Amino acid sequence: MASITRQSLIELLQKEVGLSRSQAAAFLGNMFGTFIEVLARGGTLKISGFGTFGTRKKAARIGRNPKNGKEAVITARCVPFFRPSQTLRDRVNKNR
Repeated sequence: MASITRQSLIELLQKEVGLSRSQAAAFLGNMFGTFIEVLARGGTLKISGFGTFGTRKKAARIGRNPKNGKEAVITARCVPFFRPSQTLRDRVNKNR
């Protein structure tokens, strides 16, 4: 199984698109920055044929510290989620 890193994406942009290393790094930085901005504002990001990124609100709740078993308050927060498109699910399952 291969991992895709930011560095490997930069190298791919250099090879396939012909961007310089600094141009590819700037492009990825701007792209990820835009994604984060949209999600931070509570919006959704849909990439056709890939999936949808969004956030969900989680209410405050009582949890338990696994080390000592004491109860602790877990604050309310927003958590990111990803929902794959049917196209992505079909392609992943086809290759298995």
